[in-house]
Order: sequence, then structure tokens, then C-alpha cells
Amino acid sequence: MEKTYRFLDHYAIAASLGILIALIAFSLSRPRPLYLALGAAAGIAALVGLFELACGYVRVYKIDDESFTSICLGKSALIAGRADVRRLVVESALIYSRLLLIGEAGTAGKLEGPSYVIAKMANDLSAWWGVELEERQLVPILPRASAQPH
Repeated sequence: MEKTYRFLDHYAIAASLGILIALIAFSLSRPRPLYLALGAAAGIAALVGLFELACGYVRVYKIDDESFTSICLGKSALIAGRADVRRLVVESALIYSRLLLIGEAGTAGKLEGPSYVIAKMANDLSAWWGVELEERQLVPILPRASAQPH
């Protein structure tokens, strides 16, 4: 049995929007042709680099009976094999979660993604591979209120 999961890389999309906003702000503040050309070249280089690092802004993972792989721009990389994984740990936050694949020698692999995708992936892996699934809630760390008035 084989299943493929695809989802957008929200961090990379947000970073790209930030680069575009900074590029537009720079272009509007310095309307000279040389500054526009330098800003456009730097922005394009940053977006192309981010596109490469973020695997085209789409995360693709494939699970089959023996392996868990990541596919990035047509190239696949093994995250963990079935023989290496003893248990799964899902660290859930509000929006993003982390899936840790724990083996005998420590962490065999890990990935982050939207909470609903990670939960589905962990449940499928646990059922298909027959490994234990542990879920943890990550509580946001908030600053403590001062006991003394200012």
C-alpha cells in the first residue's frame, strides 16, 4: 500500500511575500533605475533560492510498506525506513505540528507541517507499520506577569 501527502509550505510562502513586500518598498523609496535593477536582481535571486530550498513551495511525502520518503523537485530522499522506527511522537501546536520518528538509536527522522496533515500522517504510519503513537501538546510559552507593580 502506498499513500502520498501534499501540502503547501506556509513558512516559505510567508517568507516570499515578505521578500516581495520589502522589494516593493525598496523600489518605491529609491526610484532610480540602478536601485530598481539591483533590488529586482536581489529579489529574484532570493525568490529562486527560496523556491529551491522550499521544494517549489509544496511539501510531498510518500509512505509505503517499507519506507517514508520526501520528494523535493523530483528527487526523493529517505526520511526513515520501517525497520528503523519503533514509535512515533506527534508534538502538536495550534497551527503547525512536528512528527518525530523514534528508533532504537534516537530520532530516525522528523518533519513539520500543518497539524491536520501531521495527525493524519502519524495515524496512517502507526496503523500501517504497527508502531506506538504518542501525542504531546506543545503549550505556547508566555511571559510571566510581574508580581510587583512598576
